[in-house]
Amino acid sequence: MKKGVLLFLILACAVLAKGQQWNPNGDNTTTGSVIAKELGVDGMVISSGNTNWSEHSHIKDRGFMYTGGQSKGLFFSSYGQGATIRFQTGNGWGDLPHYSYVLANNGYFGVGLTDPKAKFHVRNQVVGGAVHDVLLTSLIEGKDARMQLLSSDDDNNGSALLLTNVNRSWAFHQKTSKHNNRLDIGYFASEQTEGVVDFVGLQNVHLSINPEGQVGIGTTEVDASLKFQIEDGSLGVGNVSEDQWMRLSHEMSSGYGFTFQHNNASVLTNEQGSLNQAIVLGDSDFIREETLFGVSVKNGAADWLPRMNLTGKGWLGLGGVHPKAMLHVKGEHALKFFAEGDGSELRFHSKSSNIPEAAKISFYEGTNENPLMQMVYDGNISQTDASGRLVFRGENKGAMKNLLVLQRNGKVAIGTLNPDANAQLTVKGAIHSREIKVKVDAGADFVFEDDYKPMDLESLESYVREHKHLPDVASEADMLENGVNTGEFQIQLLQKIEELTLYAIEQEKRLVAQDSTIRSLKKESDAMRDNIEKVGHLEAENKALKNSNVELSERMDRIEELLEAVKSN
Repeated sequence: MKKGVLLFLILACAVLAKGQQWNPNGDNTTTGSVIAKELGVDGMVISSGNTNWSEHSHIKDRGFMYTGGQSKGLFFSSYGQGATIRFQTGNGWGDLPHYSYVLANNGYFGVGLTDPKAKFHVRNQVVGGAVHDVLLTSLIEGKDARMQLLSSDDDNNGSALLLTNVNRSWAFHQKTSKHNNRLDIGYFASEQTEGVVDFVGLQNVHLSINPEGQVGIGTTEVDASLKFQIEDGSLGVGNVSEDQWMRLSHEMSSGYGFTFQHNNASVLTNEQGSLNQAIVLGDSDFIREETLFGVSVKNGAADWLPRMNLTGKGWLGLGGVHPKAMLHVKGEHALKFFAEGDGSELRFHSKSSNIPEAAKISFYEGTNENPLMQMVYDGNISQTDASGRLVFRGENKGAMKNLLVLQRNGKVAIGTLNPDANAQLTVKGAIHSREIKVKVDAGADFVFEDDYKPMDLESLESYVREHKHLPDVASEADMLENGVNTGEFQIQLLQKIEELTLYAIEQEKRLVAQDSTIRSLKKESDAMRDNIEKVGHLEAENKALKNSNVELSERMDRIEELLEAVKSN
C-alpha cells in the first residue's frame, strides 16, 4: 500500500512538471510552465483533452499506440468507471485491455478487474466465464469482513469462504442468483451469539453448537445435549426414499414421525388425530388412532401380522387385537406359564378351529401332555342363553373326569354334568362337613299352640300300620325317586319331635297321677299291714290266752278232779 501511494505522488509531480512539448507531429517544439498537451519525459507521453479513452491523462509506452505488439500502460483517468489509477496490459491499440492493478476513487484496490468490490479484491479470470475472487469485503449489511474467497460465473453463481472479524467467526456459503446457501460458523444473519457455531443452508440453521457443547439440529435454541427440530422435512440415514433405514419426519401428511426399516423389518412412529405418540414395529397399517405402541411381523412376502398393541389408556392387546380391557389376548394358546424346575405349566386356551370344544385353562405337570386339571367353558356362550357352563376337570387314570360344573344360571353340580333343575347345588356323592347351616322359611312351633291337637296314639298306630311311615313325612319310595328337601325334611322331623314332646308331656301327667294313686294305695297297704300285724299279735295273744285257758282248764279239771277226789275221800 505504501508503494502505491509513493507511485501516485511521483506521477502527480510529473503532470505539473515543466518539459518539452510533444506536438501531434511527434516532435518537441517548446517548453514551458503550463500544462502541455503532450509532454515527453524519458520516452513517456502525458496526454489530455482527447475524448478517446486511450488519450486521457496517462503515461504509456510509445509502443502501445503505434505498434501491433503487446502494450503496457500506467493511467491516471477520469473515464466513465471513475477516477482511477490503472496499470494494464493489452494486445494492441484499441482492444479491451486486461487490468492488472486498479486503485479506484473509493479507495478499493483491485487486481485483475476494473471495479473492485472491497478494500482488497483479487480476480482470476478463467476461460468460459468463471471467476475466482479473493475479497476483503462485507457479506452482511453493517458487518465488517476480513477476507472472502469467491468462485463464481458471470451470473454470480458460486461458492465462497468468508472469514469475519465479528466474534472471530468463519462463514462458508454458496451464493447464487436465486439462493444464498450458507454454512456459518460463529453467527448467522443478524444474530450475534458469542461462541456459537452455526452450519446454515437454504437460509435455515441445520446444525448449531453453543459454548456449553450442546448441539442443535434444525434450531439455534439448544437446551439439551442434542436437540432435533425439523419442520416440513425429515432426517434420513441410508436410502430413505426406497429401502428405508431410518427417517425422522415432522410432516403430518406422511403420517410418520420416525421410520426405521431394513429387510422387511420396520419401526414407525405416527402422529395422527388426537394421538400424541405412536410406535409401530412392523406394518404401518396396524396404527390406529388409539395406538401408542404396536408390533407386527412379516414372513417373506406374506401380509403383516399384528402381534401387540398398547393404547394410551394402558390397555395391552396380544395376538393382533386392539384391546378392550387392561389385557386382551387373541390366539389358540392365549397364555402359557412355564416353570423351569419341574416343568409345571398353566395354559390359557381360546376356542378356535384347533380347539373346537371350548376355551379352557389347563394345569400340566412335567412332560405329561394330559393336564392334571382343567377349567373348560363349553356349550352356548350367548348372552341370552344359559346353557354355557364352566367345567372343572381332573385327570383320573389317564382320563379326564368332570369334577365341578358351574352353569351361567348360577347352578352348581359336583360329580355330575347335569345339576338338578330345581336346585342350585347338585352333588353326586357323599358330603362330609363339620357344620351345615340351612336357612328355612318357617318352623314347627305351631305344634305347641293351645289349639293344636296331635293325633292320638291309637289313630297314629293305625296310620303307621297302614302306611308304614309317619304322617306328613315322605315315604321311602318318594325319597328314592325325588330325594329329600333338607330344610323341609328338618321341619317335618322337628314337628314330629315336638309332637313326641306333647305325647311325653301327656304321658308324664298320667304317670304323675298314677304315682299319686300308687302312693295312696301304698299308704293304705301299709296301714293294713300294720293292722294285720296287730291282728297277728292279738291272735298270738289270743292263742297264748287260749293256751293259758287250756292249761287253766286242765288245771281246773284237775282241781275239780282233786276236789272230787277229796270230796270222795
